[in-house]
Amino acid sequence: APFCIFLHSRLGFKLYFVFFIVGTDLALSFVFSVYQAALCGLQDFFKINVISVSSALVKNALLVVLLLNGFSLMSLAAVQLLMSILRALLQYSIIRRKYNYLAVRRSNYNRSMLKQIYSYSIYSFIIAISLKMLFFTDSVVIGKVLKVSEITFYAIPAMMMEYVEKLIWTVTAVLIPVISSYDATGEQSKNKDLYIYGSKYSLMLGIPILFVLFTNGSNFISIWMGAEYGARAEQVLKILTVGYAFYCPQMISAWYIFPAGVE
Repeated sequence: APFCIFLHSRLGFKLYFVFFIVGTDLALSFVFSVYQAALCGLQDFFKINVISVSSALVKNALLVVLLLNGFSLMSLAAVQLLMSILRALLQYSIIRRKYNYLAVRRSNYNRSMLKQIYSYSIYSFIIAISLKMLFFTDSVVIGKVLKVSEITFYAIPAMMMEYVEKLIWTVTAVLIPVISSYDATGEQSKNKDLYIYGSKYSLMLGIPILFVLFTNGSNFISIWMGAEYGARAEQVLKILTVGYAFYCPQMISAWYIFPAGVE
């Protein structure tokens, strides 16, 4: 009953509509992701990055303007949805203009293809969920053994490591179609060289960031979250950075094992 009353209130309706817009954006992303995936397969990363960076700059500029002028969360969610649609339309226009042999036709659908996609995606889904459970059960264990409030002092350094991880994932993700093409053509020697060089570059990218976090990460947390959090999370952050120093150069190996990605 209290939930129904809240839902029918003005604030509840706005919050419900915000969730509806965000959910629509998430649902459409599954459909529109095929355009970016096609461009990735064609190794047209320049256009992908131009569209992504441009749309991100425009979106963030609009968000700042809206926030400074007192607009609501509904407006922010609408901007996110519109920019996602615009990004997908730009990707689709590139495919239609430059790769016009790629087209969605009803005649291309058949049961055997759907079965093949399903049999592949179901295992990829299980692997992705398993990895999430593997890497995010730490907070559950901490909350069970220690106090729930202690989770925060672990979650903040872990979040910073997650950002570092996503950065390296993003940089190395451009190698996925290259690795797949070499594997399809039987050029395993090139994949071996790519693995070695990719590991070195991942290490070169990750080590400077991890070094800064190891030496000054607690100061950043203190400025960001408060002095208490910086002091309590310092040792956790240092331990995590040491572990990630060994993990960073091996992130590229995931593209050899799970070509669909593990993010």
